[in-house]
Amino acid sequence: MQFIARGHLYSTSDMKTADLIEIKPNNEILDLRVIDDTLYVLCNERLNRNDKEEFRISVWYTNSGRKGSFRELFFFDYENRALSFTYDEGIFYFGMGYGITAKVDYETNGMVLAVKNELE
Repeated sequence: MQFIARGHLYSTSDMKTADLIEIKPNNEILDLRVIDDTLYVLCNERLNRNDKEEFRISVWYTNSGRKGSFRELFFFDYENRALSFTYDEGIFYFGMGYGITAKVDYETNGMVLAVKNELE
């Protein structure tokens, strides 16, 4: 499987042709981790609420990586997007922000957010 850090996930067996794996419409894929033969994918979805931009941050998982086989592990809404994530002993850690080139200045840029949630 090839991951391209532009918000999309593709599957290929020959590196010549690739199939887009869409986990959920309007989800931007930012990071992935393989833990014990399970692929976990970090997604952001932009939400516009009361003229304020927020994000629905979600973690999806699959054991096969095929289209339609991803299931949502958990989600939460937050004022900033998640750029990366990792997992250690029952806690997911999310790197929050827009990166160094962003024109948006949130106080939570660069923050690491810890969320307790067990793996499936």
